[in-house]
Amino acid sequence: MSNTALLSNAKDRIRNGGYTILFKRPNSNSIEWSFPEKNEIKKAGSFDHMNMDEGFLFFPFDLSSEHPAISIHSSFYEVELSSVLPVEDHVVSLNEDLQNSTSEKEHLEAVSKALDNIQGHTVDKVVIAKRKSLKGHVDPVATFIKATNSYPEAFVFLVNLQDTGTWIGATPERILQIKKGEATIDSLAGTQESNNGERSRDWIKKEVEEQRIVTAYIDQIFGDLSLNPRWSAVQDKFAGALIHLHSTAQFPLSWGERKAWDLLSQLHPTPAVCGTPKGKALDLIQDLENFDRQYYTGVLGPVSQEHNTDLYVNLRCMRVFNDHVEIFAGGGITKDSDPYAEWIETEHKCRTMLDLLS
Repeated sequence: MSNTALLSNAKDRIRNGGYTILFKRPNSNSIEWSFPEKNEIKKAGSFDHMNMDEGFLFFPFDLSSEHPAISIHSSFYEVELSSVLPVEDHVVSLNEDLQNSTSEKEHLEAVSKALDNIQGHTVDKVVIAKRKSLKGHVDPVATFIKATNSYPEAFVFLVNLQDTGTWIGATPERILQIKKGEATIDSLAGTQESNNGERSRDWIKKEVEEQRIVTAYIDQIFGDLSLNPRWSAVQDKFAGALIHLHSTAQFPLSWGERKAWDLLSQLHPTPAVCGTPKGKALDLIQDLENFDRQYYTGVLGPVSQEHNTDLYVNLRCMRVFNDHVEIFAGGGITKDSDPYAEWIETEHKCRTMLDLLS
């Protein structure tokens, strides 16, 4: 299928409620796509019922009957990515819907209450997110194409399913990659703005600690599953206009092994999007956030026994409706967090999606 035909068909399917999956892997020159049929979409309330040899996974932040785990049992095809693909009909107009957006005051209060719980030793870390709602029409396919050109190093996706709505994102955070029997897991946390492709300051204690917590959590799961990874040194990872602290663990593993599912189910949600201890952090998020995350901070990506499995955390994303969009962003709260600095960090993270709509 040609690029022009693919985009036209994708627009028609989304408009008419058809299932549509488009994605581009990091630093790839092609778009992978599928137009699944209804009987190829499976829903489940736990990871135990999600085993599949090949397809695409789309998981929520917190599994529930309202937000099930979804697997797409469909073949995927590739077309070459071209920088001249059309992006017309991009945005008509967008104005912030203050009534349905998390206000600065609400976010500062939530972070302050999170700090109270950390000081009271209820949790060690918790991730507090916000929602920014914008009124206006957005063309999902044109926005996806713009994201592939704007964020070549990210996993860029458009997922349109009847039970989840339309999601677009450009996420830097891989949760699990399996390639030729070798698995890679990222430990990513801490955020600062990029200054022309370089760090503008040293990493502060809070950011270093935030990334250490994620690594320690992953290491504990490795121990439980008798995995012996090789960890890289902690380095900077660039993601658009942002920089994160990042290290990787590598170890032998093949998709289809029971251990791969056990690993994924224990990893998600990681401290990078939830907190520690996980159960108490989940409870606190439900108490403090004034919206339902749905599939934001969930997991998505293609899986395969014969080819690459690339699963990512659904960050730097938006949900697209007919007359508005919702953008999500969050930050990890530790004992050294400053509430106003956390608000500013979420504003910077929102820019990844806002820049696609300008």
